[in-house]
Amino acid sequence: MSMRTYRWLTVAAALLLVVAAADGLYKGFGESKQLFRVVVGGEAPVSGDLYIPSGEKGVRLHAEASGQVGQALSRYVDYKPKSPDFDLRFIELKGRLWRATLYAPLGAKPGEASLQVYFRGYDPGPESKRYTVRIYPDQAALNADLTSYLERYLGLQPWWLVVGLIPVILALFWVVYRQTTQEEAQLIGMGIGPIYKLAKRGADWEVVFGLGRVHGVRAGDELAILDARYNRVGTLVVDQAEEDFSAAALPMGSDIKPGYFVVRSDAAAAVAASVKTA
Repeated sequence: MSMRTYRWLTVAAALLLVVAAADGLYKGFGESKQLFRVVVGGEAPVSGDLYIPSGEKGVRLHAEASGQVGQALSRYVDYKPKSPDFDLRFIELKGRLWRATLYAPLGAKPGEASLQVYFRGYDPGPESKRYTVRIYPDQAALNADLTSYLERYLGLQPWWLVVGLIPVILALFWVVYRQTTQEEAQLIGMGIGPIYKLAKRGADWEVVFGLGRVHGVRAGDELAILDARYNRVGTLVVDQAEEDFSAAALPMGSDIKPGYFVVRSDAAAAVAASVKTA
């Protein structure tokens, strides 16, 4: 692929990364962590914080429950209200975090229900979080209610997309950098120096470009200025020539921009001829 194609791919991937990150942030701030979604006839992983009662009994229950998983955990932790439209099956308890699978059997009625998880023997009070179970008739109805636009329309988790795009973008940057370096080396080998720096200095432009003494450039040399299409647009006189770069000053009204080139006089004719041939 051409350099231009790689650059466009890099820009497109970077824009997609920004969109995915914004969508993930919008989901994170715009969606309640206490809302559980499930489709009739389906299941969904859910989790939440369990209120640990104070006192010796509460501490003991928590210590015993933390070592249990699955059905054994249900001897310590329960939920209410019970409903024919959904079922909560606990998986594990780590610290205050409980994990479970939410089931909505076939025949469940779409709608919303309140849910509280608590230790058996302790009636859930205001300290126990209230969760909302939202049951949908089908997957399309659930998708239409999602906060994330990427999940809603493409079925993509925004943060997984971000993670997947990062190595792609890094690889594209590396390819573009490598091709740019090779292209720059070829140009310099032909006597064409890219402009590295263009800065205002009083009434002049300070121009630093990629041709130096090692390329046959000396202070006092007159070099041609080429635009981005390698057309000659002016000249400059070298003020300072270093090993692999040089500097010059140009009046402020001169035709020079970032992306222009400086070419040795002996190579200017060959460059002009190649441009005309192209």
